[in-house]
Amino acid sequence: RVKTALQGALPRELVPQVVTLLAWDQVANDATKALRAVVPRSTGMLVDTLLDPMQEFAVRRRLPAILEVGEPALAIWGLRRGLADTRFEVRYRCAKALTHLRAAGHEPDLTEPEVFELIERELAVDSHVWQSHKLLDPSPNDSDELLLDNAGTSSRALEHVFTLLGLTLPSSPVRIALQALHTQDRVLRATALEYIESVLPAPLRAMLWPHLESANEDEQDDALAALIPTLVDDPAAWPKLKAAMESALFE
Repeated sequence: RVKTALQGALPRELVPQVVTLLAWDQVANDATKALRAVVPRSTGMLVDTLLDPMQEFAVRRRLPAILEVGEPALAIWGLRRGLADTRFEVRYRCAKALTHLRAAGHEPDLTEPEVFELIERELAVDSHVWQSHKLLDPSPNDSDELLLDNAGTSSRALEHVFTLLGLTLPSSPVRIALQALHTQDRVLRATALEYIESVLPAPLRAMLWPHLESANEDEQDDALAALIPTLVDDPAAWPKLKAAMESALFE
């Protein structure tokens, strides 16, 4: 009966009741669809719920995907504040929603110092906490969230750091760098490491390297040292490198 009721037009006065349904797994998808249809005129209400730590965690982690189609200025205001939430999945979802808003032409207006401060907070946690960051609501249809799984790892914390970087830097190079780090291609990996070194301040680089798979200082030096001979010995690597990264990393 609930699913059937959610198929019709949702009156604004019922929005708070439908928001609570986001915590009910069996109808969460239906509630999400209903709320996305009315969120442009209910954005402020949903932002208040997102930022209220007393609300159900299941509700708050599912709200960013709704707010990304809300009134842009209000949604961005709330999602930016959600980046400092105490719960990882709320922060992760807010960053994803801001990424989608940016792709739609709505800049979150985050400065590099602001983003670097957020990244520093993510990197400052204990390694056990870092490794424990998981998503309770995986989205199989979201290719962004499958990016690292397809590459053979499941570090949502690392993915989140790169998502944050993409909120202030050109998003395409950041995404390709993350992909390149999880390939077996030494040329692409070395180029990605070099790119990261060029965009991150030294203190953040020092905090990030231990979290990169096989990316400690010695391995980074080995990869960079191998770049030139690899390209000399294997001319076919040049077009591969250009096709995969040049247009994004060096644009």
